[in-house]
Amino acid sequence: MKRADNWLGLAPTIDTVEQAEIALQEIASILARDADLSAAYDVRLRRLNEERKAKLATVVDGETIPFSERVATLEAALLKWGDTQGVKLLDGTKTLSLRNGVFNWRKKADAVVFRDGVDEKTAVAKVSNVLPMLEEALEEQLQLCGALEITLKINRTNAKKAVLAGQLEKNRLGSIGLRFVPGVEYVSVAVAEIARDGTGENVEL
Repeated sequence: MKRADNWLGLAPTIDTVEQAEIALQEIASILARDADLSAAYDVRLRRLNEERKAKLATVVDGETIPFSERVATLEAALLKWGDTQGVKLLDGTKTLSLRNGVFNWRKKADAVVFRDGVDEKTAVAKVSNVLPMLEEALEEQLQLCGALEITLKINRTNAKKAVLAGQLEKNRLGSIGLRFVPGVEYVSVAVAEIARDGTGENVEL
């Protein structure tokens, strides 16, 4: 900012009304210049972003496709191949490394989850009617005179272990608001990164 004739200096001291007016004027000028510069740069940034968006596209069969849309389309095709033909090529292995990326085949673990619309609170409420009988039976046996209180909790980990061990039938899980979800095979794709300097200085726009 160009220095004005009425500049108060680096360490201004206000002694008069005129000096106070000068200080207020300088602050107002600075704030106005700051707002003008911010607005100008916002306009420039919007234009640059619009230009950037226009360039973030590739041409396929004569049609301009945004980068993100093209990447999503290619990834979907790769995953579909991985779910079908890809497994047949692996001979039992779980990884396929190519020049430009890696396919990984994995299996999600079996799980026991709450059924749709059910959480632990509602699941416990479904079986809470047995609590008085349990407490009464235990108190009678232990002679605790009402000192015993039982709290129910849904243990999905133990339920899963019991199902996998054949000790609990899957259809019985519904009685406590649970369901069994078998693990499924899935494939993921990691694309190799092309070496570049990362500065963007030598990128042709």
